Amino acid sequence: MCQTLGVTLAALTTLMCMATAGMDRDVVVPASGLIGGTVRLPCDTSPPSPHNPLLLTVWFKDHLQDPIYSYDVREDIQAFGKHWYDDLNLGGRAFFGGENKSSFLSIENLKDSDRGAYRCRVDFKQAPSRIYKLSLEVVVLPSRVVILTKSGNSLEDDRYSEGSDLRLICTVTGGRPTPRISWMANATELASTKVNHNKDGTISSILDFGPVSRSHHGMQFICSVSNTNLSTPSTAAGVLKLKLLPLVVSIDSPHEPLAANGNYSLSCTSYGSYPPAVLSWWLDATKISEQDSEVSVLHNSNTTNSILNFIPNIGDTGKFLKCRAENLEMSASQIEDSWNLDINYIPAVRLTLGPTLDADKIKEGDDVYFECNIDAKPAIYKTSWWFNGAELRQNVREGIIMGNQSLVLQHLTRDNTGTYSCQATNTIGKGRSKPRQLDIKYKPICSLDQKKIYGVARGEVVSINCSVSANPGKDLVFRWTFNNTSELANIQDTRFSQNGTMSRLIYSPYHELDYGTILCWAANELGEQEEPCTYHIIPAGTVR
Repeated sequence: MCQTLGVTLAALTTLMCMATAGMDRDVVVPASGLIGGTVRLPCDTSPPSPHNPLLLTVWFKDHLQDPIYSYDVREDIQAFGKHWYDDLNLGGRAFFGGENKSSFLSIENLKDSDRGAYRCRVDFKQAPSRIYKLSLEVVVLPSRVVILTKSGNSLEDDRYSEGSDLRLICTVTGGRPTPRISWMANATELASTKVNHNKDGTISSILDFGPVSRSHHGMQFICSVSNTNLSTPSTAAGVLKLKLLPLVVSIDSPHEPLAANGNYSLSCTSYGSYPPAVLSWWLDATKISEQDSEVSVLHNSNTTNSILNFIPNIGDTGKFLKCRAENLEMSASQIEDSWNLDINYIPAVRLTLGPTLDADKIKEGDDVYFECNIDAKPAIYKTSWWFNGAELRQNVREGIIMGNQSLVLQHLTRDNTGTYSCQATNTIGKGRSKPRQLDIKYKPICSLDQKKIYGVARGEVVSINCSVSANPGKDLVFRWTFNNTSELANIQDTRFSQNGTMSRLIYSPYHELDYGTILCWAANELGEQEEPCTYHIIPAGTVR
């Protein structure tokens, strides 16, 4: 048995089989070509013997008695022969070529009217003629292939939930012979359940895929349509998109203690949702402004990432920072990851005076102590004390004693007056208290750099200024005395005046005994000064 090997080759093979079998006139060789394309109709012109060469080849179509094409070599069998064609049928679109068994009639720019039955008659010099029958099918490819869902939408425009049934309809417009429709999903061939021939001339293939699951998301469905092996199949494709719940949401940043007032970029990632999940940040039940976060969606993925610019404060300790993921197209889709915040902070320091002390009644000779109250996380590893902006050092001999969080100052002097502060240090940083003023009260003392010796002539008037320093310096009471070799006498109040911390004495010596030493005392609420201010009155001209 002879077997066909394709369209044109099959026709040629069939002719060879006919010649071998002794010319069965009832065998019709099928041939096909694409509309607008070219087809070759085979006709074996091999002479039966060298003494019976080819004379004439004549082509007929359908039931026409007149030929549509001829190839004549009767006038000169050594020449190329004479070609003739019928203008009404093939016109200039046909040409006879080849030789012997490979002879053929080529028809270009195939038209629908070229369909039909063809006969090729081959005449030899003295041998019987041969007649070959062929059937030409002009193939019209499908003009349109489309995949729609049962709702009439394209597959990409519909969203399916997990578990819902998927039915796809592939509709084909045009095509002769009737196209064959096949389905594939991700390169796996599927079986359609039903083919419909519609009233509008289209045909439809229905694919009942069944329930869809997460694993089917992104699956590509292809409807392949073919009615000839002369051309690649026409196809339509669609990608299945499911509505998917987010599977995971995670705050990716290490859950380590944060420093108060530090600036952090915290990352949260969610995947599994389609459309990609919307991420939001929450602090306990309060939503954090979207202006503080940047969201990105990985390309061609169901993964979403959000970066939060977060500045924690001490009050956030123990609160839960949450990253929430949700699919806005699905109800009850929220999932979240939370982080119980642990906030570290620089020491908050407050300096207080010992509770038994009255800051308004501290005086020279007293002992005082300060307490440094510290709130810090993590714990401090160092404390330091500061006086008037300079760090204090412990000096027990001078009465400066430092404890863990306390400072003791013994036997105060007026030099200890000033501002004190406490500083604490942990791994986050340093915190210093507000300065605390220590105001030490003391009795009046003589001011430095006063004039001590006055050279005065007899009868000359001199003004002697007695200036003191005192705390408090208000409401001072001054007294003056005169001392010479024979007496110590108080000077009348009417002879001196007072302005704040200074008293002025008007004095004039008249006798020798009026020269001597003048003493000035001042007193405040703590008492009179221990040592008076001393001024010497000597005769004029004796001052050295």
